[in-house]
Amino acid sequence: MQGLVDAALVQRFHGGVRLHRSLQESPFEQRLRTQVAAKRQLAQAVAALVPDGASLALDNNSTACFVAQALAARRRLTVFTPSLEVARALVSAQAGHTVLMPGGVLRATDMTLTGAAALRYAAQLRPDCFVLSVAG
Repeated sequence: MQGLVDAALVQRFHGGVRLHRSLQESPFEQRLRTQVAAKRQLAQAVAALVPDGASLALDNNSTACFVAQALAARRRLTVFTPSLEVARALVSAQAGHTVLMPGGVLRATDMTLTGAAALRYAAQLRPDCFVLSVAG
């Protein structure tokens, strides 16, 4: 444990340990304002691959919000997402999309539905595409 503390990978506190703040993901609202041009370009490339009428799953990250905005121009998509922000972008398009969301606990930091119910719901899905990104 002390080696992780010394390497600044974790922070020790009374009764526990946590990832060092510098290694934690930045706040969601901040990530929505970071690398916007690159995320929009990536989102347009993804949207070009998705045909009208497709079913897909979009995860709960900032890039997925840009993908959802780009997909708004498509018609009759069926989209599963645990993200309220992604869902909002798709339903505001008035393009006949069906947006499916799991039950679960709403995580305020990124407006995502989480927990066992959300995982059980996601396990049942068989989308044509799954769009996932990771923090780099």
